[in-house]
Amino acid sequence: MASPKADAWMFAIQKEFASLERYGVLKEVTQTNDLRLLSTTWVFREKTNAHGNLLEEKAQLYIRGFLQVEGLDFHDPFAATGRLATLCFLLGYCAEKDLDLHQMNVKTAFLHGDLNEVIHISLPEGYQPSGSGDLCLRLKKSLYGLCQSPRNWYFKIKTFFLAAGF
Repeated sequence: MASPKADAWMFAIQKEFASLERYGVLKEVTQTNDLRLLSTTWVFREKTNAHGNLLEEKAQLYIRGFLQVEGLDFHDPFAATGRLATLCFLLGYCAEKDLDLHQMNVKTAFLHGDLNEVIHISLPEGYQPSGSGDLCLRLKKSLYGLCQSPRNWYFKIKTFFLAAGF
């Protein structure tokens, strides 16, 4: 990696691999000729606070989802999302009733989504295989960039809320 911040970016890559391992996203498998491998790319960004001061360097591994083939790598990519009109109604209702409104963020949300398809990827830059031979990675969970990742996350969070009685 040719960058003045190469060490910081490599540290961010290792943190991302640790996160992928913690959530059980990747599994090493032997590569065979019949496997269709998708490629990946790294997306790097600097996370800053409200004053623009650097908090940390972040790296996220993305599948190059534009290479996916519908019917082979994924089926239905639709994921329900909120509309602006719904948000405006909610904000207006809370203001009228003097209600508190809170928001939340789920870290690594897409990594929680269950993957129904069999997806294999080539070894990403910076990955240190634990095995030997001709290896690739099988996705066990959704990953950023997959066409079906938003849908998989939607079903995961929907199932959670329904089980909680919402």
